[in-house]
Amino acid sequence: KTVNTAEATAGRPITWNIAVRNNGPSSAASTSGARITVTDTVPAGITDVQDPSAGLTSWTVTASDGWPATAGDTITWTYAGATLPVGPAQGLSLTGLVAPSWTGGAVANTATVTAGATSDPTPANNTSTVTVTPGDATTLAVTKTRVVNDGGVWKDAAQYGEALAEPVAGETIAYRVVVTNN
Repeated sequence: KTVNTAEATAGRPITWNIAVRNNGPSSAASTSGARITVTDTVPAGITDVQDPSAGLTSWTVTASDGWPATAGDTITWTYAGATLPVGPAQGLSLTGLVAPSWTGGAVANTATVTAGATSDPTPANNTSTVTVTPGDATTLAVTKTRVVNDGGVWKDAAQYGEALAEPVAGETIAYRVVVTNN
């Protein structure tokens, strides 16, 4: 399991890649009574996990509480083929959003593959965890612009269409203050 996001940041998407590989020594049977599955519980701080089934031909995907999934939901991929051959990895992925308010530090995400009808001689390699610490820095910007009331609408010079009159001592002056979180 790997993180496929160059720089995980609060409020932005994050993608995990999961490589399911049969290391042998034989093909792994996946029968209707004993399917090969991969489970992944969405970690705290992750929301809006989208259905990753687009493009999959040998796997079906469900979320314990439906899509979009969120922290605590379990995503289950079920291998639909009869046998998983020895060799190249089957690629799966999971994409969600790091919660915009996330300031909780590291996010650990774990995927676990469960053998189907064929017993696994090496179950110790059936779980993989990857940890990432999303950035949570904030870049705030503030602008202050003098405005005038023009017929009940507050306008700055650009909206008013001409330079605003010079302020006169003792008169009220209005400003629009805008704070932006970049």
